[in-house]
Amino acid sequence: MAAIILRSLLTWLFTLLFLVFVLLRVDNQISWSWFIVFLPMWLYDIASLIFISVRLGMSQRAGIRQTESGRFSKISQVWSVTECLLKMAFQTLICTYLEYSPPYLRPVILLIPLWLLMAGTLVKMGSFVFRER
Repeated sequence: MAAIILRSLLTWLFTLLFLVFVLLRVDNQISWSWFIVFLPMWLYDIASLIFISVRLGMSQRAGIRQTESGRFSKISQVWSVTECLLKMAFQTLICTYLEYSPPYLRPVILLIPLWLLMAGTLVKMGSFVFRER
């Protein structure tokens, strides 16, 4: 229960900091790099990766066989790590585009990690909806 409350508080804190930083940067109140503006989101992603890795390690160490009784399957845990990595890749590409505006980084290329993330989430949700009962 305490872990859920802590994760909720961290989510709200990092989201609030990120939104404040973005608003200040867009209003030209601060002249920070976009990489610094996105730092709260990256810290949240790193904390999520640590949480997922610890959870994955504990289930492997205990030798618990993953079932549908509320525990996440190994595929679901690997997808959670992949989600974080795709989100971090998308954020890095956005920061690179906003900071340097390189000519080789077209918006189509910029959105590839987001599209992969959305397609994977669609498949994951579809597997929950259409699961055989």
